[in-house]
Amino acid sequence: MIRREPIDHDMIIDRELKIHIVFGSTHPPGRVFTYVKYVPIEDRKSLAIWRLMGVPLKRVVERYSVSHIERVLRSLYMVLRCLA
Repeated sequence: MIRREPIDHDMIIDRELKIHIVFGSTHPPGRVFTYVKYVPIEDRKSLAIWRLMGVPLKRVVERYSVSHIERVLRSLYMVLRCLA
């Protein structure tokens, strides 16, 4: 395994098999900026498109365009405001 600082678009897989995507190439000491792109699905017999070590995965966000992320964040903001 090659040890180096993570750079933009690297993938990091955590112990729970969540796949994180690194964004940016400059990070605080001991930290890395990432977002979670895929998470395991509990139903192992799922017809998921993505798999890791036989475990089906799903995307956290359907599309990663700026406009789609903006809509998701606005919806989340509205939900959180209603709960407050």
